[in-house]
Amino acid sequence: MRENSDAAPAGGAQSAVVIGGGIHAVDRALGLLADSKISHVTLISESGFLPQSHAPAAVGAVVTDQPMPGTLRGAFRFLREAAGKADLEGSGWQGIMNGFRSRARDLWAGLTPEERARFKRHVKAIYDSHRNRLPPEHYQRLHHAIASGAIAVRKGKVNCIATNGVLFSAPTGLEVLPAELTIDCRFRPSGTDSPLVRSIIIAGLATRDELEIGIVVDECGRTKASALHGLFAMGPLGLGSLPDIDLVPQIVQQSHAAASLLNSWIGEVAKSARRRQSL
Repeated sequence: MRENSDAAPAGGAQSAVVIGGGIHAVDRALGLLADSKISHVTLISESGFLPQSHAPAAVGAVVTDQPMPGTLRGAFRFLREAAGKADLEGSGWQGIMNGFRSRARDLWAGLTPEERARFKRHVKAIYDSHRNRLPPEHYQRLHHAIASGAIAVRKGKVNCIATNGVLFSAPTGLEVLPAELTIDCRFRPSGTDSPLVRSIIIAGLATRDELEIGIVVDECGRTKASALHGLFAMGPLGLGSLPDIDLVPQIVQQSHAAASLLNSWIGEVAKSARRRQSL
């Protein structure tokens, strides 16, 4: 075993393995080929899905006036039909997806625990590949590299990274994939098993969400089970409660909301202190 390193061996490398199916992994794979030092990259995606493309021109959120179904199956049937219609009309599915994301939190809040678990098992990978998108030129470069054989996409879960390659579980079973260079671009878990977070949960200051993705929070990031007013779990720690809270615009909005809430709380504490002093 070794620590993951982006540095090629001293003698150079002809082949590389990039682990991950997100934007960062695709960017690293294309970057390796662009350096002309690596002639072939194997891209390992656990789900088999890769990011889709942004629209050629910027699009905002397209929200239909039809009510959103309240079930997971109904909501995604609604999304597929709306996106298909948009494609036929030439406006593209991206605006429909942006509009769907603006309503995702209300949908998520109304799903049953069973439906949320089903989303995590069967839908999350497809959803992520459509919400996290590549610029059109990068998307074209990726698929040109796949068509030419410069990038091979493998579906499977990496079990071990060694000095000369990786051991991973493919659909057909365990495989050893040799590589002179391995770069791990997988999304890191939110850290709910870290000693710090574990002690906070044991103390009753926070609660894991039902899918064990992160911590239960409100829109501002405040932990709902907290007896401590000012305890917040920001960004990806709240993914089990707030869809898309791992994206920068949503984290910025949440940070503003948390700051406003804290300012109000500090003001109330100061008023209480002044009242006590006047008595």
